[in-house]
Amino acid sequence: MTREPMRPEAGREPMRRLYRSHKNRMLAGVAGGIAEFFNIDPTIVRVVWVVGGLVALPMTAPIALVLYIALAFIIPPAPLEEERSGETPARREEPR
Repeated sequence: MTREPMRPEAGREPMRRLYRSHKNRMLAGVAGGIAEFFNIDPTIVRVVWVVGGLVALPMTAPIALVLYIALAFIIPPAPLEEERSGETPARREEPR
């Protein structure tokens, strides 16, 4: 059973969802997804992640790694563009 996003009420924006990125991924797309959610460059998220995990406190590096792996399992992958637009490969018209 899939849950559909809540319908926006009049005058309210729909709730944004956090997804793992397909286009801004290096490993699992976690940093790319966070960057897309906050509308910032994914490189900034990656640098902050590495600096926070390794340089700030070397003891936190294993925690940062475990947290990344946990987020890779918790955050769902982004829907493909075809799924977002409601198209399926069978319904898409081929160019003639």
